[in-house]
Amino acid sequence: MPQGPQLYPVVPGAAGKRFLATFSEIRLESILSKTEGFDRAVLGRELANARALGYSTSHGETVEAAAAIAVAIRRASGEVIGAINVTGPSNRLTPARLADLSAPVVEAGHEIMRQLGHVEPRRSEFF
Repeated sequence: MPQGPQLYPVVPGAAGKRFLATFSEIRLESILSKTEGFDRAVLGRELANARALGYSTSHGETVEAAAAIAVAIRRASGEVIGAINVTGPSNRLTPARLADLSAPVVEAGHEIMRQLGHVEPRRSEFF
């Protein structure tokens, strides 16, 4: 069994994609230009989806046979400072189950941010 913190690349995985989805195009390009082993077109669609939904998912991208859902956590200034992530075996966290978990995970993220003083803008302010 591994000991200590586990470090993973930022591109695969629900939390990494949720972080990337919050970055400006310039910052995103800077990160991706130093990263290998991913399909930019697929990642672009996944990041657009994460922006639209407010969460991201992964299926075996970081850990084989694991699935996850993640939301970004912002401080009062709006800066992303972390993520809340639910991970489990992919045979239990199926795409349908992750969809079922999306509302409670997003709400948990919003509650953490409220406690940090962040106020989410109304959806119309995103566009």
